[in-house]
Amino acid sequence: MRLTTEDIALVKKTLDGISLFKYFTPAENEKLMEAFDKVPMRKGQVLIEQGAPGSIFYIVASGAVAVVRKREFVDKKVSTLQAGEFFGEMSLINNEPRNAAVVCEEDGVLVTLFRDTFRNIIMANPHVAQEIMRIASQRKEEILDIEAEDRLQRYRAKNEPPPQR
Repeated sequence: MRLTTEDIALVKKTLDGISLFKYFTPAENEKLMEAFDKVPMRKGQVLIEQGAPGSIFYIVASGAVAVVRKREFVDKKVSTLQAGEFFGEMSLINNEPRNAAVVCEEDGVLVTLFRDTFRNIIMANPHVAQEIMRIASQRKEEILDIEAEDRLQRYRAKNEPPPQR
């Protein structure tokens, strides 16, 4: 759903709370405002399926979402993202499937960008691209830590020592 004047005010307020967006020029901000879509979300709604291809970048304008890593036995909640936080960047940067599921924890609103806009505006700004890459790298490390923990738990469950490198 395209943004109304009221929605644009909400997006601007949301972006003002995200430090990396201060690096955009007025022209870049204008392009972003034209490209954003507003998406309502409902508690319990699955926004991203782990393993699915990614084509959308999300910013939480209101409400909260849980980032959940699907595991063999018990899923693990990686984090909760609130208004002013974003997700979906990892698969857009690396062209990889989504690393985790994202589930709405409370009713709210997302603003979204398609892959091309994300790459052509957001990642074209060197300051913003560097910060998003840093955050994506940090998030990837968290996922790798969860996977390592899973492997270790499986070895322990079998009473086998983990393989040595």
